[in-house]
Amino acid sequence: MKNFRVFKQFVCGSLAGVSVMFMVSCGSSKQAQNDAMMMQMMQMMQNQQQSQQNLKDDNSYGVEIKKTETELYAEQAPGKRSAANGQAFTKEAAEQFARNNARAKYAEAIESAVISAAKTVYGEMSEFAADEKSGESATEGGQKQHTLAQTVAEQVIANTNVVKTQTFRAKNNRYTVFVCLEYNGEVAELAAEIAQQVKQRVSEKSRKRIESDLSKFEEEVKFELFKNKQQ
Repeated sequence: MKNFRVFKQFVCGSLAGVSVMFMVSCGSSKQAQNDAMMMQMMQMMQNQQQSQQNLKDDNSYGVEIKKTETELYAEQAPGKRSAANGQAFTKEAAEQFARNNARAKYAEAIESAVISAAKTVYGEMSEFAADEKSGESATEGGQKQHTLAQTVAEQVIANTNVVKTQTFRAKNNRYTVFVCLEYNGEVAELAAEIAQQVKQRVSEKSRKRIESDLSKFEEEVKFELFKNKQQ
């Protein structure tokens, strides 16, 4: 009987130990399952967020390209500012390219304003494009008016300064520099300067013809500059 009681106690103790081990094992297994489920849910959430972002970027128009602070700054003063960028593997060269591009862009806008304003007020600019000093006539038409407009634009560009700059460097050490040029005066002053430049560069005969409507020409130039919006 004594041996039977000892055996019974041993069996009970063993069963109790197994039960404890089973409970611990079950608890650990359940915790591991919970952790795995949590990780899976987090991964699903991340995948969903990434899919939403990809859907947002991958639309029929493509990814939106935002303007830089320099470009936005130029837009705040249409007609008197011009922004552009330049790229090179040295900062100095990129800045020079950016300045040249901004000047060219501003000059193009001024040329366009001069030609459009003259066409609106006078009908055609080519007839005023003759230069008595060079002995050339206005029969060359379009080429003459573009030459006159370019000359005026060059004079205006000489009266501009860089007022804002942004510099970016890519992983390959290539620099991109944005610059904004600004005319040293108001748009009304710019239009008046353009009108005087045009007046000085036409023949004496043509000068008398355009003087009567010169104020209208100024206003039309100002309108064209605002319309073009140096960007």
